[in-house]
Amino acid sequence: MDAAETVEKQTYLLPQPQPLPPEWYKRAQLALGKGEEELAREALKRHKSYADNAAALKAQLDQQKGVVESLVANSRLLESKIQEAKSKKDTLKARAQSAKTATKVSEMLGSVNTSSALSAFEKMEEKG
Repeated sequence: MDAAETVEKQTYLLPQPQPLPPEWYKRAQLALGKGEEELAREALKRHKSYADNAAALKAQLDQQKGVVESLVANSRLLESKIQEAKSKKDTLKARAQSAKTATKVSEMLGSVNTSSALSAFEKMEEKG
């Protein structure tokens, strides 16, 4: 498993935000029903505080998801470039080996032709 897959899997393991329990809202309604407006206001303040906190956490989570997705994409791009570099290296190695082999063959053929030419020249001298 590569780094990008690991980060991507960890992203989905993060706890997902849950809906707010309506507990504080219910408490506000009960307090109003009993005529305790101050208690109802306090319960509504807490309900709003929890709602604001949840919204801020969700915004942070969304931002972090974006950062993680960007990191995963960059990691995949880097892995792709590494593979491309390895492929180029292998191609260059193969070319170098091919050139070395071609040089050896050329040298072998050159030495064969030279000896044949020399022996033909010597034969001509003997005849002449």
